[in-house]
Amino acid sequence: MKRHRQTKSQLVEDLGEVLTDWKDAFAMKFIDYLNKFEGKDDLTEDHLLNLLEEDFDIAITLFRIILEQSKDEFTETLKAIFFENPRGYGKTSFKFNPEAYVKTLNKLGLISKINEMSSRAFSWKDIIQERLKMGRGSAIKGQTRGKNLEDFVELIVKEVFGAFQIR
Repeated sequence: MKRHRQTKSQLVEDLGEVLTDWKDAFAMKFIDYLNKFEGKDDLTEDHLLNLLEEDFDIAITLFRIILEQSKDEFTETLKAIFFENPRGYGKTSFKFNPEAYVKTLNKLGLISKINEMSSRAFSWKDIIQERLKMGRGSAIKGQTRGKNLEDFVELIVKEVFGAFQIR
């Protein structure tokens, strides 16, 4: 194998942007799914039931986004509201008793939030604010959760070992 030598400037010159698109197969399916909401009247629990029956994973993703939660946050939310359900919080629980599943989901205010969003007129400023929230906002939420965890652990350590100072 022949050895090739490059200078730093030659290497930098050859670098370029790696173009990507956020729309994978799931995103395309999700967008098609959203198009079903055009011109709909207020949604009801029956609508949520139909959405979950049609595609559980996409419906759950839609609900999570509407409630402005990350996947991890929403999983914890579902675990909390379905804590008494022996079948859990996912597809198995939904398939066992779809009506009860939707009623429990709606305790999160899902239907009112969807109806509020679908009836609101959005401006370009609203869109920019949402983009800020999804980018920077999710990072800030993650940092806050991390800090809260650190504080919690620190309290336990102080309880167990007493207050001490690190030098």
